[in-house]
Amino acid sequence: DILTDRAIAYIKEHEQEPFLLCLHYRAPHGRWLPVADEDWAPYENLDPALPHPDYPDLNVKSVKRKMREYLASISGVDRNLGRLLDTLEESGIADNTVVIFTSDHGYNMGHNGIHHKGNGIWATKTKSKSTANIDGKYRPNLYDNSLKVPAIVRWPGVIAPGTVIDDATTSLDWYPTLVEIAGAKLPKNHTVRGRSLVPLLHGEAVPDWEDERARILGDPTQRRPDGPVEVRLCDPDDPDPSVALPPTRRVWMRPRGPLPEDPLIHAAVLVYATDRTLLGT
Repeated sequence: DILTDRAIAYIKEHEQEPFLLCLHYRAPHGRWLPVADEDWAPYENLDPALPHPDYPDLNVKSVKRKMREYLASISGVDRNLGRLLDTLEESGIADNTVVIFTSDHGYNMGHNGIHHKGNGIWATKTKSKSTANIDGKYRPNLYDNSLKVPAIVRWPGVIAPGTVIDDATTSLDWYPTLVEIAGAKLPKNHTVRGRSLVPLLHGEAVPDWEDERARILGDPTQRRPDGPVEVRLCDPDDPDPSVALPPTRRVWMRPRGPLPEDPLIHAAVLVYATDRTLLGT
């Protein structure tokens, strides 16, 4: 409510000129309580249906409690989003304002025996045994519930109500999309890892959308002009390898200790290293 109050004040202050408002709610990030009484009332005595109630050893009582609190927190977001949209209407600028509703990650609430996101937490009565890399309370995952996020765009006069876009998009696309909507241009030689969604929002068919996305996100030559990067893991006890960088820049990572056997950790290390190297940091 406090953030929305400030957002509404900002809109009223700038309603006669172009503006950009980024409103980032903490909700529904845990902890979910306290919430406004009106948001809690519908769920206080609710017996929520769980997605996987028969998951072995699931702590049903705990998950149901968290589900009630989570839903109440989401209701607070819904209510305040309504206040924001009402302000646009009352100010007479709703038809000239693009509204984007999205999030940074999904969530699990008892799905597959976990709650939370990609670094999921077991929702079972007993926890798994810890490993050298992962505490027993956690269940790292790539479930759709963790990865998929809401992406709703209201652009009056451009997007037909009820339009559904089936093409894969990511949060990286919002930056070039907003720049194009604003009628601006990206700086030359500017590294952009997303792609403007404007053609899709206009209802245009983009035949090479998926292939082009794979090229932009997967080909290192599209990220830096000085050629691809080869990332290799080396034994921490070996001396520094001597390699010629051009034309292929070969970057050696020297772990501080023995390499983890968990393939998830290997993947995380490689992806992280690649991104850091390609960013030039």
